[in-house]
Amino acid sequence: MRLYTAAITALFCSLAASVGARGNGQQYPPPSDQTAASFSAWHEDYVAWIEQNSASLDLQNYDLPEVMGYRTNFIQPQVMMHDKFLYNRETDTYTVDKFLDDVQTRYGGVDSVLLWPTYPNIGVDDRNQYEMHESLPGGLDALKDLIDQFHAHNVLVLLPLNPWDHGTRDSGMADYEALIKLIQRVGADGFNGDTMNGVNSSYWNEAVSEYPIIIEPETMSNENAYESDGEKDLETNLWSWGYWQYESAPSVAAYKALTGGKHLTHICERWATDHTQGIQNAFFNGAGFESWENVWGIFNKMTERNAALLERASKILRSLGDLLQGGDPSFIPHIPVTNEHSQVFSTYFKNSTHKVFLLTNSNSNDGDASTILLTLPCRFDEVDDAAEAGSTNYTITPGMNCYDHYGADDLETPTGSAASTGLTAFECSELCTSTEGCTAFVYGKSEGACYRRSNVFAKLCVDESEEYDLYVSSAGQKKLTFVDLYNGVEMTGSCDATRGEVEVEIEIEGEGIGAVIVTTEGIDDFTKSVMGDLRELTKVGLGKLDNTFTPLQQTMLPPPSSSVTVHSSLRGSTVSIPTTTEYYFECYGNCIEGDPIPNAVDVQFPWEDTPGRDHIYEGIEIKALKMDKYPVTNADYAEFLSQTGWEPENTQNWLLDWVDGIYAKGAENQPVTWVSHADAEYYCSVVGGRLPTSYEWQYAGQGLDGRLYPWGNDKPVEGVHVPTFSKARIMPDADDVSTHSKGASPFGVEDMCGNVYQWTSVFSDEHTDRAVLRGGSRWRPEGSDWYLPEPRNLLEHDTFLMMSESMDRSKGIGFRCVSAE
Repeated sequence: MRLYTAAITALFCSLAASVGARGNGQQYPPPSDQTAASFSAWHEDYVAWIEQNSASLDLQNYDLPEVMGYRTNFIQPQVMMHDKFLYNRETDTYTVDKFLDDVQTRYGGVDSVLLWPTYPNIGVDDRNQYEMHESLPGGLDALKDLIDQFHAHNVLVLLPLNPWDHGTRDSGMADYEALIKLIQRVGADGFNGDTMNGVNSSYWNEAVSEYPIIIEPETMSNENAYESDGEKDLETNLWSWGYWQYESAPSVAAYKALTGGKHLTHICERWATDHTQGIQNAFFNGAGFESWENVWGIFNKMTERNAALLERASKILRSLGDLLQGGDPSFIPHIPVTNEHSQVFSTYFKNSTHKVFLLTNSNSNDGDASTILLTLPCRFDEVDDAAEAGSTNYTITPGMNCYDHYGADDLETPTGSAASTGLTAFECSELCTSTEGCTAFVYGKSEGACYRRSNVFAKLCVDESEEYDLYVSSAGQKKLTFVDLYNGVEMTGSCDATRGEVEVEIEIEGEGIGAVIVTTEGIDDFTKSVMGDLRELTKVGLGKLDNTFTPLQQTMLPPPSSSVTVHSSLRGSTVSIPTTTEYYFECYGNCIEGDPIPNAVDVQFPWEDTPGRDHIYEGIEIKALKMDKYPVTNADYAEFLSQTGWEPENTQNWLLDWVDGIYAKGAENQPVTWVSHADAEYYCSVVGGRLPTSYEWQYAGQGLDGRLYPWGNDKPVEGVHVPTFSKARIMPDADDVSTHSKGASPFGVEDMCGNVYQWTSVFSDEHTDRAVLRGGSRWRPEGSDWYLPEPRNLLEHDTFLMMSESMDRSKGIGFRCVSAE
């Protein structure tokens, strides 16, 4: 039963009346309660909303063979290229197997990845988003090989589009040309439109002639998705993210409903430390989940309970995928299958051989399982060939009228049309019996109107008008099998042929999920295999698993040990920094996103319990130091190379602005850049020093009086304290390091702010290394708030995600050394 296929029928029939503002955005709201009456009124609005808003959509792109299989790509994390589970800095190699083995072990694996090499580092220099891909270790050839490795594991790969990147170097092409060229060059499968409220069709049109791609905007409002008078993004944006929450009941995936179940939404909760609700909502809709853990370098690790819930949900979603995503255009969310006071919610999917009910339980029950009585529709379309014509083969339920999608499928189009009028009930029954697929009919007594129906579920037939009677076939029911898929067991049940219902009991854990299959096909080998896997996965109840979020601990790395020959004569001018035991350190992470734990996109100093962005410590002891008066210059570095003959093992982007091994004429006193943290550490060790810690650097610039700037508390004057700032798209060269003596610190250290960033401490956890950058740059890219932000004063620092030597080297970062006095 691996492929629950069904014929793809026309989405819906005629245009319905306007339903006002309901269904706006990515979510369609749930019914007000779980009574049959509330459901019927809600469902009438819901179906009308679908018919109204899908009528003008052209959905042919969803059925292109190249992308149709992507509908069932349920689990997708955004993956930082800097993650140490994906890239090994020591061996300079990508480690796809390590990454995939980890997520497989913890939560059942992934179906696609969104690889992310740009934000939050972009803006430290003028490399644009496409050049940052080229700076990845090994360049684009190695990126293509990385993607090939994911493909070998049947994992799709998306790249990011940062549409706000218009302050760095001009690529010379429109984004839709540059991005599609990159995607095709490295063999990726599509892209995620960062911050984009729908992606216009130019990207799709650029790609579709060679091979169609997946386009996944971060958000997509209803105005852009389907309500526009012109372009409708839902026609080419086959995936999207959904930032969803709900108060009491799951909402409905609006774009999935509008596309006949074909659009795939990945529900995203980047900062949540408990993903129970997000996983439940994805499961309820038969949709996807964004299993994003490494958020800008802070690892928001899935809890043990969340990981187990996601693994169980994804096992079910993948096994039923072809039915859940596009196999049932008329899937029914919030079908009432429990008592009206229950907190169990269900979505109903069906084809000619299977009925599937995806269940979520919002009741916590302290994590324990509860026995829930389900009343499920169980009638299938087929009628026994031996059934005799005549009303005696039908059971009458007076005053119960079943409308299309209200417990019955209408065999006529448009919805509600009569097969005939002026007939007797007997003639209507003969007409139903002789019509393939007709298992019921509604008879209008006053005018003899005969409506032919199928798939009757009498519980939903709530029109109690005495003018209509429902007649249901009592013959020809096939043998049915009932499966509790979540717990991996066959269930006991018997379909009431007259009512088209079955009552079964199922155990559903508090804040858990369930899945029931009703089938005429028995249990095939694939289903048995899935049942066995789930029996094993559910041996330990969710309530017994830890749901406590614990942040990864960071370590401030010490300077590397070195046995190099010291060339102290290479050391430039130094300034003495006196000993202190009372330095009051106050500094704040200059992050665009993140705040206190768990949203702390920053670092953890040795005296702190967790990573955070606010760092205050009174009484740091700093021993006497000699600090370079100026950042290391091009001339200094050239002399170092001349004396030592050193060259890094990996030279990608090393001294990128030098030509034929030498800096440009006139640049000798500019700070040397395009050196990685490791390059700088090695230089400092050769001249008899090391890189400063972040608080040593700040003390050297601030002294003990808490000043905001090295020169005092007056705001910087461009051209006096600091260089003249630039917003040009091409980054200007730095000023000579001795140009701004009036910007010196109280100890006489110069060029600390506003010329180039300077390397200081590195903080490491299991997944990410990040360096603290101090100082700031003269270059201020314009046009977006997403570029690496400039520190406003000495009380702010930036952090830089470290990856390969090639990615760490930057025109915007230099360094200076310190040593013991």
